[in-house]
Amino acid sequence: MDSIGKKIKDLRLKNNLTQAELGKKIGVTYATISKYEKNEISIPSDTLKLISKSLNVSSDYLLGMNNFNFAKILKYLRVKNNKTQNDLAIFLNVAPQTIYKYENNINEPDILTLKKIAKYFNVSVDYLTGNNNNFIFKNTENLSNEDKNIVQTLINRLNSNK
Repeated sequence: MDSIGKKIKDLRLKNNLTQAELGKKIGVTYATISKYEKNEISIPSDTLKLISKSLNVSSDYLLGMNNFNFAKILKYLRVKNNKTQNDLAIFLNVAPQTIYKYENNINEPDILTLKKIAKYFNVSVDYLTGNNNNFIFKNTENLSNEDKNIVQTLINRLNSNK
């Protein structure tokens, strides 16, 4: 797992920002950004929020605390329902890149978007966030054996991540 400093540096470079430019955005010097990227000093929580906002990621992502289950579950539901990222993006009124970022743990949706996604796939928000394994597949008798195996594999993976 990458350190917070490495994530900040990688995202800063991906956003074509210098240390000075990121520092200016959040009100610190380039030297402070350098120290953050080298994990030489701790990042205050208010500064972490500014960094995450400037780099378009969640604080949880930078801290390595994001729920990887959401990305897996979202992609599983989308593919299972024969939907493209564009289909979901149109429903949510967002860019397809946003769906890509959700599915690759770059960004996480806000609670209103989570509710919309849950409604779109007819699942609970708890299911989407991996907080409940008793999701819409309570009745699997109408699923093919292959689909039942997929569901069981997903449940096993979710349980192993807890």
